[in-house]
Amino acid sequence: MKQIRALLLCICCVLPLLGCAKEPEAVVIDVTGVSAARPAEAGETQAPASKGSPKAEIKDTVAYTFKGAEGPVLYGALAYENTGSAPLTLTKATFNFALEGKTEEVEFTPIFADQTVILPGETGYAALWYPLADIEPGADVRLSASLQWQAAAEARIPIEVQNLRLAHNYPGFTTMAGVLTAAADCPCNLIYTAFYDENESLLGVWYFTENAHLVSAEPKAFTSHLKEFPLADLAERTAQIRTFGVGME
Repeated sequence: MKQIRALLLCICCVLPLLGCAKEPEAVVIDVTGVSAARPAEAGETQAPASKGSPKAEIKDTVAYTFKGAEGPVLYGALAYENTGSAPLTLTKATFNFALEGKTEEVEFTPIFADQTVILPGETGYAALWYPLADIEPGADVRLSASLQWQAAAEARIPIEVQNLRLAHNYPGFTTMAGVLTAAADCPCNLIYTAFYDENESLLGVWYFTENAHLVSAEPKAFTSHLKEFPLADLAERTAQIRTFGVGME
């Protein structure tokens, strides 16, 4: 029963990802190398970490306005690093969007935040889709952000993401495919993928779940349709994908 509830929770929390590829042109992305992300303008809401404490430091932010399936959407995403000396989980993120002479502040708790454990030296991600009727899709927008976090136990199920490919699909969305390998059996999972261009600038962050019970050390192929991603030309612009995956019992 516990596994069934966890699987149902995963299914309910993901974004709509249905779509069909029509003669896609695959763009193979090498994601074996990970380099440091460039600093971005962002704040933080906690005091510097002391010995044995975690610290979340924001490294990159990006924001867009685009036309979603149900109207205009504010999109924001960030990458953050645990620069402290203990594992952490986020408890809250605050995104401040500045556009068209006004600001919009949104506070939220990232999906499965209490189970997304970031170890010292690791990078985690957060992304937000926020419908807002009175904005113009395509308008310039800037994002500043702050995070709150707490110390966490190291217990988690890491998931390795390999063999990633992006394909541009008509009429204007990207499909991503790859392989997941969990370190232990898990009925639910959360996968973050962060896309960077050739200058190592963050293009955006996508998250999803593979709706299957992952078996320890058994590779599982997946496909994710990025129909609500703000960049239609993501496949052409992406030079590197950085990932973070965690399984939940």
